[in-house]
Amino acid sequence: MSRALRRRHDERLVHTGQHWADTLSRVFFEELRLPRPDLHLGASHMTPAPRLACIVRGLRADIRGYAPDVVLAYGDTDTTLGAALAARAEGALLAHVEAGLRSGRRRMPEEINRVAVDHLAALLLCPTAAAAATLRAERAAGCIDGVGDVMLDALQHVPEAASEQAARELGSTPGTYLVATIHRAASTDDPERLLALLRSLGRLEHDVVFPCHPRTRAAIEALGPLFDAGAVPRLRIIAPLGHVAMVGLLRGARGVLTDSGGLQKEAWFLGVPCATLREETEWTETLGGGWNVLVGAAPERIAEAVRLFAADRPQRDLGLFGGGCAAARVVAALERLVARPDAPS
Repeated sequence: MSRALRRRHDERLVHTGQHWADTLSRVFFEELRLPRPDLHLGASHMTPAPRLACIVRGLRADIRGYAPDVVLAYGDTDTTLGAALAARAEGALLAHVEAGLRSGRRRMPEEINRVAVDHLAALLLCPTAAAAATLRAERAAGCIDGVGDVMLDALQHVPEAASEQAARELGSTPGTYLVATIHRAASTDDPERLLALLRSLGRLEHDVVFPCHPRTRAAIEALGPLFDAGAVPRLRIIAPLGHVAMVGLLRGARGVLTDSGGLQKEAWFLGVPCATLREETEWTETLGGGWNVLVGAAPERIAEAVRLFAADRPQRDLGLFGGGCAAARVVAALERLVARPDAPS
C-alpha cells in the first residue's frame, strides 16, 4: 500500500508504537522494505485507555501541523480508532482500509473499533463484497468502495524461495506440522479458555509450531503449574516470527489453528486448511468449501478439524478478495475522494 501511494503522492507514515516488540514491528519494516516512519508516537507498554489517549493526542497534533488531504487508517486496532477520532476532531477526511467487517460480537474490542471507525469515515474501502453489503445495510454515511484486500497484495511481495528458506531454518519439514497462534483477548484473558486451548493443541497427533505473541506468553506464564509445557513435547512454543518466516511456515503447514483474522485469510490465500479457535469469523468467505471451520475451544472439535485437514477441497477464487490489485484501487479511490467538491466530512 505504501509503495502504491508513493508512486503518485506524498505519504506521511505514522507508527503509533502499539506494536512495540521487534518481532511485531521493526522486522516488518525491514523484510517488506517499508520506509522508515516519519513519526513515532511511543504508545508502547500502555494499558488500552492511556494508549488510546496517547495516540489521539499525538495524531491530532500531527494532523494539525501536516494538514493532510486524507488520513488513511487500517484494520481494527486501537491505533485505527485513535486515527479516526483524531482525524474527525481535526476536520480531516478519513478513509478506512478493511471497512465493513463484522463478527457479530459487539463486546470484542476489535468489533467496537470497526463499527466506530466505519461510521466516522468519509471513505469505506471494503475487502469483499460482503463487507460492502454490511455497510449498506447499516446505512453508513461514507462512500463505499469494494477495492479488495491489501493483505493479498502484501502476500505477493514475499518471495516463495525466501519464505521456504526461513521455514527450513526453523527445522520444520513441510507437510508434517501444524501452525497455531492465540492472541485475542477473549482467549488470553480467560485462564480456563487458554488452558483448554493449550491442552487441546498438546493432545494432537502432529507437531504444533506455536509462534507466541508476548501477551500470550505472559498469560501462559501466569498459569503457573496448571500448564507444564514439558508435558506436551509436540507443542513447540517459539518466539513471534517476522512476516517472511511466518509465510514460509504457513506454506509448508499441514493446517493452521488460530484465533487471528489475518492468519485465517493468509491460510486461505495460500491454500492451507484452517481451524478457527473462535465461534465466529469476520472472514466468512474463508468458510466456503471447508477451507476454514469454526471450532471454539472444544478439544473434540479441534481434533476433528485437524483430522479433516487431509480432505480434498474445491479451488479458491482469489477474486473474492480483489485478486491482488487492491492497493492500486485504494489509491484511485482516495484520488476520487479528494477531487470531489462535495466530499463527505
